[in-house]
Amino acid sequence: MTLTPTASTWRDEPAHRVVGGTGLTALVVPGRGGKIASLRDGTGREWLAQPGPTLPAPARGPVSFVDAEMCGWDECAPTVDADTLDGTPLADHGEAWTTPWTSRAAGAWGYDGRSLPYRFSRRIEPTGTGLDLVYTAEATAGGPVPFQWAAHPQFVAPPGSRVVLPPQVLHVDGIYGVDGRQPWTDELARVDALPDGAPSSTGSTPTGPWRGPGS
Repeated sequence: MTLTPTASTWRDEPAHRVVGGTGLTALVVPGRGGKIASLRDGTGREWLAQPGPTLPAPARGPVSFVDAEMCGWDECAPTVDADTLDGTPLADHGEAWTTPWTSRAAGAWGYDGRSLPYRFSRRIEPTGTGLDLVYTAEATAGGPVPFQWAAHPQFVAPPGSRVVLPPQVLHVDGIYGVDGRQPWTDELARVDALPDGAPSSTGSTPTGPWRGPGS
Protein backbone atom coordinates (compact mmCIF):
# COMPACT_ATOMS: atom_id res chain seq x y z
CA MET A 1 0.00 0.00 0.00
CA THR A 2 1.36 3.44 -0.91
CA LEU A 3 2.55 5.60 1.97
CA THR A 4 0.63 8.87 2.08
CA PRO A 5 1.58 10.82 5.22
CA THR A 6 -0.31 14.03 5.84
CA ALA A 7 1.19 17.18 7.37
CA SER A 8 -0.21 17.84 10.84
CA THR A 9 0.76 19.17 14.26
CA TRP A 10 1.07 17.80 17.80
CA ARG A 11 0.97 20.30 20.67
CA ASP A 12 1.76 23.01 18.08
CA GLU A 13 4.84 21.12 16.86
CA PRO A 14 5.23 19.90 13.24
CA ALA A 15 4.07 16.31 12.79
CA HIS A 16 2.91 13.95 10.08
CA ARG A 17 -0.04 11.58 10.17
CA VAL A 18 -0.21 8.09 8.68
CA VAL A 19 -3.53 6.25 8.44
CA GLY A 20 -3.70 2.50 7.94
CA GLY A 21 -6.39 -0.14 7.66
CA THR A 22 -9.23 -0.18 10.20
CA GLY A 23 -8.51 3.52 10.77
CA LEU A 24 -5.38 2.97 12.87
CA THR A 25 -3.68 6.38 12.88
CA ALA A 26 -0.13 7.29 13.93
CA LEU A 27 0.97 10.88 14.56
CA VAL A 28 4.76 11.25 14.29
CA VAL A 29 6.81 14.21 15.58
CA PRO A 30 10.20 14.30 13.78
CA GLY A 31 11.58 17.05 16.04
CA ARG A 32 11.22 14.78 19.08
CA GLY A 33 13.35 11.93 17.77
CA GLY A 34 10.67 10.58 15.45
CA LYS A 35 8.35 10.03 18.42
CA ILE A 36 5.00 8.43 17.61
CA ALA A 37 3.11 10.82 19.84
CA SER A 38 -0.33 9.36 19.23
CA LEU A 39 -1.69 6.01 18.09
CA ARG A 40 -5.47 5.87 17.75
CA ASP A 41 -7.60 3.03 16.46
CA GLY A 42 -10.76 3.35 14.39
CA THR A 43 -12.90 3.92 17.49
CA GLY A 44 -10.79 6.95 18.49
CA ARG A 45 -9.17 5.18 21.43
CA GLU A 46 -5.70 6.55 22.27
CA TRP A 47 -3.27 3.70 22.97
CA LEU A 48 -0.21 5.73 23.94
CA ALA A 49 0.42 7.64 27.16
CA GLN A 50 0.22 11.40 26.78
CA PRO A 51 2.41 14.03 28.48
CA GLY A 52 1.57 15.79 31.70
CA PRO A 53 0.11 19.30 31.83
CA THR A 54 3.51 20.91 31.16
CA LEU A 55 5.26 19.73 28.00
CA PRO A 56 9.05 20.18 28.21
CA ALA A 57 11.07 21.31 25.22
CA PRO A 58 12.40 18.48 23.02
CA ALA A 59 15.31 16.76 24.73
CA ARG A 60 18.73 17.26 23.16
CA GLY A 61 22.06 15.64 23.92
CA PRO A 62 22.86 13.10 26.66
CA VAL A 63 20.01 13.59 29.13
CA SER A 64 18.07 11.22 31.38
CA PHE A 65 15.03 9.66 29.70
CA VAL A 66 12.83 10.05 32.78
CA ASP A 67 13.48 13.81 32.80
CA ALA A 68 11.79 14.18 29.39
CA GLU A 69 8.09 14.14 28.51
CA MET A 70 7.54 10.41 29.27
CA CYS A 71 4.90 9.75 26.66
CA GLY A 72 4.30 8.19 23.26
CA TRP A 73 6.52 5.74 21.39
CA ASP A 74 10.28 6.40 21.25
CA GLU A 75 13.13 4.41 19.69
CA CYS A 76 16.25 3.41 21.64
CA ALA A 77 19.40 3.26 19.47
CA PRO A 78 22.35 2.61 19.30
CA THR A 79 22.09 1.45 22.90
CA VAL A 80 19.48 1.20 25.65
CA ASP A 81 21.34 1.80 28.90
CA ALA A 82 23.93 4.54 29.32
CA ASP A 83 27.36 3.05 28.78
CA THR A 84 30.88 3.71 27.49
CA LEU A 85 32.31 1.91 24.46
CA ASP A 86 36.05 2.21 23.86
CA GLY A 87 36.02 5.60 25.57
CA THR A 88 32.91 6.83 23.71
CA PRO A 89 29.98 7.68 26.01
CA LEU A 90 26.63 6.24 24.93
CA ALA A 91 23.55 8.07 26.21
CA ASP A 92 20.69 6.82 28.37
CA HIS A 93 18.12 5.13 26.09
CA GLY A 94 20.42 5.91 23.16
CA GLU A 95 20.38 9.03 21.00
CA ALA A 96 17.54 8.35 18.55
CA TRP A 97 15.00 9.95 20.89
CA THR A 98 17.03 13.16 21.35
CA THR A 99 17.97 13.67 17.69
CA PRO A 100 15.70 15.52 15.22
CA TRP A 101 14.73 13.20 12.37
CA THR A 102 14.65 14.25 8.72
CA SER A 103 12.82 12.90 5.69
CA ARG A 104 14.58 10.10 3.82
CA ALA A 105 13.86 8.28 0.58
CA ALA A 106 10.79 6.08 0.08
CA GLY A 107 8.77 7.72 2.84
CA ALA A 108 11.23 6.95 5.65
CA TRP A 109 12.39 9.31 8.40
CA GLY A 110 15.63 9.01 10.29
CA TYR A 111 18.97 10.46 11.38
CA ASP A 112 22.73 9.93 11.27
CA GLY A 113 24.38 8.71 14.46
CA ARG A 114 26.47 11.09 16.56
CA SER A 115 28.23 8.71 18.94
CA LEU A 116 28.91 5.94 16.38
CA PRO A 117 29.10 5.84 12.57
CA TYR A 118 25.65 4.54 11.63
CA ARG A 119 22.41 5.63 9.96
CA PHE A 120 18.98 4.75 11.35
CA SER A 121 15.56 5.13 9.73
CA ARG A 122 11.96 4.01 10.15
CA ARG A 123 9.16 3.85 7.64
CA ILE A 124 5.50 3.48 8.64
CA GLU A 125 3.54 1.62 5.98
CA PRO A 126 -0.25 1.41 5.86
CA THR A 127 -1.59 -2.13 5.48
CA GLY A 128 -5.05 -3.54 5.07
CA THR A 129 -5.29 -4.25 8.79
CA GLY A 130 -3.23 -1.44 10.36
CA LEU A 131 0.35 -0.17 10.14
CA ASP A 132 3.75 -1.79 9.64
CA LEU A 133 6.91 -0.23 11.07
CA VAL A 134 9.94 -0.98 8.89
CA TYR A 135 13.38 -0.24 10.38
CA THR A 136 16.78 0.09 8.73
CA ALA A 137 20.17 0.46 10.43
CA GLU A 138 23.39 0.63 8.46
CA ALA A 139 27.05 1.25 9.27
CA THR A 140 28.56 4.29 7.54
CA ALA A 141 32.26 3.74 8.21
CA GLY A 142 32.94 0.71 6.01
CA GLY A 143 33.13 -1.73 8.91
CA PRO A 144 30.93 -3.35 11.57
CA VAL A 145 29.39 -1.12 14.25
CA PRO A 146 28.09 -2.42 17.61
CA PHE A 147 24.39 -1.60 17.72
CA GLN A 148 21.42 -2.18 20.00
CA TRP A 149 17.83 -1.19 19.32
CA ALA A 150 14.57 -1.35 21.25
CA ALA A 151 11.15 0.11 20.63
CA HIS A 152 9.97 2.06 23.68
CA PRO A 153 6.19 2.54 23.54
CA GLN A 154 4.48 3.80 26.68
CA PHE A 155 0.94 2.47 26.59
CA VAL A 156 -2.07 3.81 28.45
CA ALA A 157 -2.54 1.50 31.45
CA PRO A 158 -5.55 2.34 33.63
CA PRO A 159 -5.98 0.69 37.06
CA GLY A 160 -6.42 -3.06 36.75
CA SER A 161 -4.36 -3.41 33.55
CA ARG A 162 -2.41 -6.66 33.13
CA VAL A 163 0.34 -7.92 30.85
CA VAL A 164 -0.90 -11.14 29.25
CA LEU A 165 1.73 -13.48 27.75
CA PRO A 166 1.25 -16.85 26.03
CA PRO A 167 0.74 -19.75 28.48
CA GLN A 168 4.07 -21.34 27.52
CA VAL A 169 5.98 -18.36 28.95
CA LEU A 170 7.34 -19.48 32.30
CA HIS A 171 10.23 -17.05 32.82
CA VAL A 172 11.26 -13.51 31.89
CA ASP A 173 14.66 -11.82 31.68
CA GLY A 174 15.72 -8.21 32.16
CA ILE A 175 13.36 -7.00 34.90
CA TYR A 176 14.49 -3.66 36.28
CA GLY A 177 15.85 -4.03 39.79
CA VAL A 178 16.13 -7.84 39.53
CA ASP A 179 19.16 -9.78 38.29
CA GLY A 180 18.83 -12.76 35.98
CA ARG A 181 15.90 -14.91 34.92
CA GLN A 182 12.77 -14.77 37.05
CA PRO A 183 9.55 -16.83 37.05
CA TRP A 184 6.62 -15.09 35.36
CA THR A 185 4.12 -14.47 38.17
CA ASP A 186 0.74 -12.85 38.65
CA GLU A 187 2.44 -10.05 40.56
CA LEU A 188 4.65 -9.20 37.59
CA ALA A 189 1.63 -9.26 35.28
CA ARG A 190 -0.11 -6.45 37.16
CA VAL A 191 0.48 -2.89 35.93
CA ASP A 192 0.00 0.01 38.34
CA ALA A 193 -1.57 3.22 37.00
CA LEU A 194 0.65 6.30 36.79
CA PRO A 195 -0.13 9.99 36.29
CA ASP A 196 0.46 11.30 32.77
CA GLY A 197 4.14 12.11 32.26
CA ALA A 198 5.33 10.17 35.31
CA PRO A 199 8.19 7.62 35.25
CA SER A 200 7.36 4.04 36.17
CA SER A 201 8.59 2.40 39.36
CA THR A 202 11.17 -0.36 39.06
CA GLY A 203 10.82 -4.06 39.64
CA SER A 204 7.14 -4.32 38.75
CA THR A 205 6.91 -5.12 35.05
CA PRO A 206 8.77 -7.32 32.58
CA THR A 207 10.98 -5.19 30.36
CA GLY A 208 13.23 -7.60 28.51
CA PRO A 209 12.88 -10.54 26.13
CA TRP A 210 11.11 -13.62 27.41
CA ARG A 211 12.21 -17.22 26.97
CA GLY A 212 9.86 -20.18 27.02
CA PRO A 213 10.52 -23.64 28.44
CA GLY A 214 13.63 -25.34 27.16
CA SER A 215 15.33 -22.17 25.92
